Amino acid sequence: MAISQRIALSIICLLIAIPAFAEKIALAINSIPQGATIFINEKHPVSGVTPFVTKFRPRGKCQTTNSMTARWASGATTILPALRLCWKQGKQQMYTFMRPADAPNGEMDLAVGNQRMTALQAEYEAGQRAAEVQAARRATQAAAEQATRRLLRGGGRKVTARFGDHARRGAVHYQAMG
Repeated sequence: MAISQRIALSIICLLIAIPAFAEKIALAINSIPQGATIFINEKHPVSGVTPFVTKFRPRGKCQTTNSMTARWASGATTILPALRLCWKQGKQQMYTFMRPADAPNGEMDLAVGNQRMTALQAEYEAGQRAAEVQAARRATQAAAEQATRRLLRGGGRKVTARFGDHARRGAVHYQAMG
């Protein structure tokens, strides 16, 4: 194989490999009960409150994370010395911290977990409502644009547009003046 062919082959292989290294593994971190604060290596600020998702970009086939600590409202803690993330396990992985059963004030942690779940449920429902409103706005805009296009093609005739699931004759009425 000629040198120029080897160089071209090397460049192609590198270009194919770059996207694989740029990708990240999504790690969903949870706890039982939920609501634990997660610290990475105790030196870093709070990484999140369970449940949450963080992303890692493994170098090579696998990466070992720093130690992680889960601390509940009662002060109970669990330490994970390290976690090995490998591509062969998939792009979405999960780890769940378990609260020590012998730690005191478990009721406090359950109450905080319930509050966290209530807040997450409310956030989810608000997001669903916002998505529905956004979809209705897009449908209304699309109907208005379609009616405008029909008007421009059809001269001065009446145009009826549909908004969402409700067809209202005359809801949008354009008339060309001319």
